[in-house]
Amino acid sequence: MKGEIARKVRHLRKKNALTQAELSKSICTQAQISNIEKGVLNPSSITLFHIAQRLNVDMNYFFENQLEHAHCSQTTKDQIRLDAMKGEYENVREQLEAANLSSDDPFSLWHEALCAHYTNQATEEAIANLKKAYDTEETMCNKLYMLADLGAIYDQVGMEEDAYHCFQTLLHRLDEQSPHVHYVSLYIRAYLGNAEYLFKKGNYAEAEHYCLAGEQMCLDYQVLIGLAQFFFIYGQCLLKRFHYHDARIYLKKAKKLLYIEKNRVKMDQIDALLALCRT
Repeated sequence: MKGEIARKVRHLRKKNALTQAELSKSICTQAQISNIEKGVLNPSSITLFHIAQRLNVDMNYFFENQLEHAHCSQTTKDQIRLDAMKGEYENVREQLEAANLSSDDPFSLWHEALCAHYTNQATEEAIANLKKAYDTEETMCNKLYMLADLGAIYDQVGMEEDAYHCFQTLLHRLDEQSPHVHYVSLYIRAYLGNAEYLFKKGNYAEAEHYCLAGEQMCLDYQVLIGLAQFFFIYGQCLLKRFHYHDARIYLKKAKKLLYIEKNRVKMDQIDALLALCRT
């Protein structure tokens, strides 16, 4: 395990053009990064989490797919996963074609599904491939990511009930895993998926529960991704329940983060909601 983490940390650090000192800043010492990359030191979960954040990958990237396929090196699979996380699906497709994976291989089906949906808008094909990949995949880590991707696709095409079922199942599966620090990004996706669905259905109290759980996870692990959306949904729930003062506080929090993200559309939506808080 240490050797696999060492290889991936070293590869990503160089890919991001970072020195060991730059990677270690506010996380650990340069000497610790050096020892991690040499395979001498096995980093703690919290240290590895913050390294993953700085290298722009999910922490589970370091643990995925330890076994190699006969015709596809682990390095190739790592790169395919990395490109998929970044949304670079043209690169994903090119690498899949060159990797010589079996058409029934769960890893291949999974990433072909993402390409089909995000580059070809072939949603039915994508859903079918993702379901097949999920049913045949043996690695729990990969199954969790497949569930999250399937839920996202369902949500994007308006299949809200199916999306909710995926995110509920994902949350149950995550609660069975340990330690939770390995799955922070997936928890955030599950909490957001559930909160968005319940808000749309008018179940404001339940939506608030998921928003608060997601907010706490973001704060505990110092993650900004998703936090603005939790504030936004929670503020809207409070507004629907006529708690104008608290709604104003959360909507303003969301607006500050959306300003950083330069999301003008949602900022305008928040301005309209803030006007309602003053009525």
